[in-house]
Amino acid sequence: MCFKLIEKPECTVMFADVVGFTAWSSVRDPSQVFTLLETIYHAFDEIAKRRRIFKVETIGDCYVGRYR
Repeated sequence: MCFKLIEKPECTVMFADVVGFTAWSSVRDPSQVFTLLETIYHAFDEIAKRRRIFKVETIGDCYVGRYR
């Protein structure tokens, strides 16, 4: 995973991206790709709930969240 944080006085935005995902997914069955993303996003959603982070969206293999 690659994380990038953009911090401003008003809020923090996190972008989490799966490094090598495009190459990995190009040689996998679609159900394997779906299962991996579903597992990762479920874990991120649980962490976000506990930390009071708002999930902005998921874009392919990128998870975007905002704090505050």
